[in-house]
Amino acid sequence: MKTKELRTASICFIMLLFCAAISGGGCDKNKQNSQCFQGKVVSINKGDGCNYIIEIQKTDKNNSMLIVGSRITFDPKLLGNIVELGDIIYFRVIEYEIWEGPATTDCIWPNFIGTQIEVCEN
Repeated sequence: MKTKELRTASICFIMLLFCAAISGGGCDKNKQNSQCFQGKVVSINKGDGCNYIIEIQKTDKNNSMLIVGSRITFDPKLLGNIVELGDIIYFRVIEYEIWEGPATTDCIWPNFIGTQIEVCEN
């Protein structure tokens, strides 16, 4: 009977190690996720009709229209509506569109509309 209990305990222990490895238990917490962009908030809406915009500062992505210097709109609710000019944000772009709207001189305008953006945890 002890062999069966030992085998069951061994299998449970191996499964636990496997699950920890899959979930990133051994990952470096300071390393930036390669799916994430680093950006700086360059525009916020103060009731003046301007957009909330992030300018991309760093990316590991190749083959993307979203290059360093590109500007993309975002929903401030992603950050709990606590957004200040100059904030650095790490984010993942799931879906975006090219900006084709009007542009006036009183606002900074985006290159892209972030239709689906998620905040990265790093």
